[in-house]
Amino acid sequence: MTSGRKTPNQKHPESATRLGIILNTLLFIGKLAVSIMSGSIALISDTLNSFSDILASVGIHIAVRIGNKKADADHPFGHGRVEPLSGIVVAIFTGILGFEVLRSGILALFNFREVSHIPWVVGILLVTVVVKLFMTLYFSAASRRFRSPGLKATAVDSRNDVMVSSIALIGVLGTWLEVLWLEGVAAIIISVFILFSAFSLGKENIDFLVGKAPSDEMIQEISDVVMKVEGVKGINEILAHYVGNAVHIEIHVALDGSLQFSRAHDIGTDVQNSVENMAEVSRAFIHVDPV
Repeated sequence: MTSGRKTPNQKHPESATRLGIILNTLLFIGKLAVSIMSGSIALISDTLNSFSDILASVGIHIAVRIGNKKADADHPFGHGRVEPLSGIVVAIFTGILGFEVLRSGILALFNFREVSHIPWVVGILLVTVVVKLFMTLYFSAASRRFRSPGLKATAVDSRNDVMVSSIALIGVLGTWLEVLWLEGVAAIIISVFILFSAFSLGKENIDFLVGKAPSDEMIQEISDVVMKVEGVKGINEILAHYVGNAVHIEIHVALDGSLQFSRAHDIGTDVQNSVENMAEVSRAFIHVDPV
């Protein structure tokens, strides 16, 4: 049994990703200017992190736009796999960046550099912390609303950036206090956060692509929805997996064996519609088992 596919809400997720591109670009430009002026290794590392954020924002914007396209003859189940694929590409670039920042931090431990215009460095890092806190809250809410792994990745990355910029700020203040080795240590710590983010982002999106089963909590929620449908006596089996960032599910429902065929068909359709109305579910396939 099948029904009409959901119509994706294209405007709002794409607007959110565009905001991410704009804010990350502005932060990168500001950090780059102050980095050139000051020579701060910690800020240079944070600037490179901002550059990776731009790449991630652009990739996620493109993926969300493609993933929200309606199903067509060549893609009967939609384009949902594009978004997790872009997440893996972003994770690879983020990992490469993390190793580069690690290398810079290790070199900084043995080659101290004088940092100038420290008030400017402190200022841009404080601005970064405030902006990234806003982005964390904004994209967390958007990811829950639109069930988007891309927006969730942006929220997690923004949260990590708050910590990264805070650590960079500590390193710069250490230099101001003539604790010269603290900048190199700060860069190394920043690289650890970047590498961890790359690993987490890659793992989550690989799970989406290889068809990982949803959580037990989601399966229970689906079961509760099915059992509320009038005429359903029980559930014999539920098989569910991710197709991109959405769930496809096969459900075997138990119905009274004495029901007329048309009535059994109507109950099955009601089950399908109820399950497909859930935000997480893209497609539901219902099998009717007589009891």
